[in-house]
Amino acid sequence: MVSHKSSAPQVGSVPVRRNGRERVSAILDAATALFGNKGFDATTMSEIASQSKTAAGSLYRFFPTKEAVGDAIVARYVERFEIAFAGLVEAAGQLSATDISRFAFDAILQLENDHAAAISVADAGGVTREQRQSQTNRVLDIIAQLISHAFPIVAPARVPVCAFTLMQLFKTVTVASKIQAPQSHGAIDEMRLAIELYLRSLG
Repeated sequence: MVSHKSSAPQVGSVPVRRNGRERVSAILDAATALFGNKGFDATTMSEIASQSKTAAGSLYRFFPTKEAVGDAIVARYVERFEIAFAGLVEAAGQLSATDISRFAFDAILQLENDHAAAISVADAGGVTREQRQSQTNRVLDIIAQLISHAFPIVAPARVPVCAFTLMQLFKTVTVASKIQAPQSHGAIDEMRLAIELYLRSLG
């Protein structure tokens, strides 16, 4: 059973200097790779310190707990998702469903490591239920804006359902891309087509 933390992760010191910000970025990069490949539960703080070439003391100063690292991983993924989709949302009204699907698919693949790590953290209960819902709502809001701009014919009451459906398709792409199997490449191509066909159905 997935356990959900009852309170937010402890917050460490916020880096002000450039080298501090670079160190935090290196820690999050290492944690992203480890969480995505090994899973949140199987990853230790010692492994994060080792892979990021960070002294244990520095790691715990920025992130007192593994849950604090997980919270930062999820938040960073959502921020990168917002940045990646901002231009598409603005231009959606002038693009075809095919163009939108290709841009969105490419963006998801570029974010696949961040997305896989965020999924691992969330599924393991590395963030609180409230934090997970808040970050999920941010992603859903971006997708809902995309659908509303691109397909104004879709009734407002239906937009949240369409956004949730599209988010699940995006999640499936990330999961499939991590599966090392001969069929995975072909499956990803089929998912690209599925996303395009779904978007075309909305128009």
